[in-house]
Amino acid sequence: MKRPLKKLGILAAIVLTPLITLFGLFVVAFYENYAIKPYTPVSFLVMAPALRSITPIEQCSPLVYQRYFQECAGICGEQQRVWFGTTASLQTLQNTYDLDALRAQLSGFDEVSLHMSTGRPGLPEGCNEAWISAYDDYAID
Repeated sequence: MKRPLKKLGILAAIVLTPLITLFGLFVVAFYENYAIKPYTPVSFLVMAPALRSITPIEQCSPLVYQRYFQECAGICGEQQRVWFGTTASLQTLQNTYDLDALRAQLSGFDEVSLHMSTGRPGLPEGCNEAWISAYDDYAID
């Protein structure tokens, strides 16, 4: 009885391995989400390691990763963001995060920028939105 189970297991591995690999490739290529939680398998698959290494300062709301595609008659760019609420000033954020070093680590991305805006509804009082964006445009021939 053990021999047929072993053969069945080997056959299942042969059949399922390419399917799982194909599904993983689709996740990496097409996954778009505005609220990817840190340390989830998807965050490791789709987010650039340099963006995942950013540590929020004076954090007052959860850290969120965002990945989405910008379209112009088809996909023409990919945007990745690290978003968090902070009580720090824009000047403090600019002094903390070295965008030139981050740009060098994100060699495939064309633009890296830091943004800040006043808090949105649902955030604690005095908690502002801050995000670091990386944009990669696709060549359209």
